[in-house]
Amino acid sequence: MKVLDFGSGISPEFISDIDSTGAEYYAYDISKTVQTELANIGVNVVTIEDLTNKEIQFDIIYLSSVFHEIISYLNRQERTETITMIIKSLKPGGHLIIRDWANPNNTDLLFCIETVSKQAEKEMDIWINELLKNSIIDDDFSKYEDGSIVTHTKNAYEIIFHTVWGLKSLSRESKEQYNIKDSIMNWIYYPWKKSLKLKTDYQEKDETYLNWDEIREMYESGLIDFQLHTHSHQLTVKDIEVLAFYDNESSPYFKRESYSLFFDGNYDEKKDAKKLNGLPVFKLRSKISIPGYKPKKNFVEKYRSIVELQENKSEKEKKKFLNRLFKEKKDEFFDKISEEQFKETVKFEILENKKIISEKLGKVPDCLAYPWGHRYKGNREDIKKLGVDVFITTRKGVNSLKLNKNWIYRVSGDDFENFDEFKKELKNGSTAIYRKIFKKR
Repeated sequence: MKVLDFGSGISPEFISDIDSTGAEYYAYDISKTVQTELANIGVNVVTIEDLTNKEIQFDIIYLSSVFHEIISYLNRQERTETITMIIKSLKPGGHLIIRDWANPNNTDLLFCIETVSKQAEKEMDIWINELLKNSIIDDDFSKYEDGSIVTHTKNAYEIIFHTVWGLKSLSRESKEQYNIKDSIMNWIYYPWKKSLKLKTDYQEKDETYLNWDEIREMYESGLIDFQLHTHSHQLTVKDIEVLAFYDNESSPYFKRESYSLFFDGNYDEKKDAKKLNGLPVFKLRSKISIPGYKPKKNFVEKYRSIVELQENKSEKEKKKFLNRLFKEKKDEFFDKISEEQFKETVKFEILENKKIISEKLGKVPDCLAYPWGHRYKGNREDIKKLGVDVFITTRKGVNSLKLNKNWIYRVSGDDFENFDEFKKELKNGSTAIYRKIFKKR
């Protein structure tokens, strides 16, 4: 089986994934520099001439975040020629896989976009002006005094997709159209529907988590309550000293919780576990506990290229080298979160979590379970002003009848092998927990 990564860039993890299946990996990239680097590491590189002359055909052609660039930067004739070349490079019965940005539907449903701060509102306004200028969005939207924007589906998704890049990417990304759904139909499906079958999969949610129907059913039973645990449950780097490296022996839980430090999207253990292997382990804390550091967008790529040169060194030597490098060139690898950014993060993480629970369950949550038990290191009153009245820790123990709402203990389910053990702990009158409860009464 032959797989062509069209617009490949340099993706060692993806190459490794393809190779592990026994398939032959081929790469095409418009950049001569990328072509040279790929060839130097032994990758099969194809040229535009190879594809035009149909020198080789492929079982799978994969475009990852490439189709929207074809639509954005090529004129009508160039698009037609490029897409025709790609499809004619497929073997009969082959698969063209396009992974890209898209809104879930093309309805006229209205969306309201709210900003978390004046700074965020200002950035969104800059993006909107540029997107209007480049005809990526239309002017069918309304802006209100509180800074919120109300607009239709396609506009809303274009605005959200673009603003997440940050203003440093404004000049390039504002010229790119991300909603490729209509373009897929116009440039691939309709012209080629006699030879292609269309299958789409829209991914926005992680199915490993409870959905809102399940949550609502549990809440309405009266047996279970749902409270605040922050919106994203993400970590921040407390200290840039390298403590260890992720590998196959690293806990799946630890990998899942660390994933957002280095990569976007939800963690999929089957697909993403190996992506973290070799990356450095830092001392981590909840992103609502301290400001900390965030690895830069290009951290993984830059780190991999440097570590390759240290391949023959021991783990101790690698750590020593990296710690010196990160200390000397900290600003090249990490963004230091400012106090202002930190406070905005805390505010967003709690208020967004609160807003969604309120909308979905019709209640106002007021209890915060600290992620991983990592307490907010600032003044607790800052969080109380956001409507939090009770703070739940991960400290094991039993709460007295005179409740300390700033410091709620909990009984850990990890201490029991099954539910029967838990019932025995609470009912037979002989355990430490029972005695503590009884004594306090």
